[in-house]
Amino acid sequence: MTVAPESFLLNIENKAEVLDGGEAVGGPAYERMVEITPEELPTLIEAAKSCPTLAITIFDEEAGRQLYPLV
Repeated sequence: MTVAPESFLLNIENKAEVLDGGEAVGGPAYERMVEITPEELPTLIEAAKSCPTLAITIFDEEAGRQLYPLV
């Protein structure tokens, strides 16, 4: 991926897999929750914005609200 390659990896099906510490998280399922730092948030929101299928959702669990895409 062009945005946040340290957080996402395109697999052989050309689908993004979430990375956690450089490792793909879980098997072939694509739904993942990963804790991020406040410093990582702007980059990951840009990655979500660049996803053509809006498959990346950014959610603030503490505040109980979705940050991207806005609903």
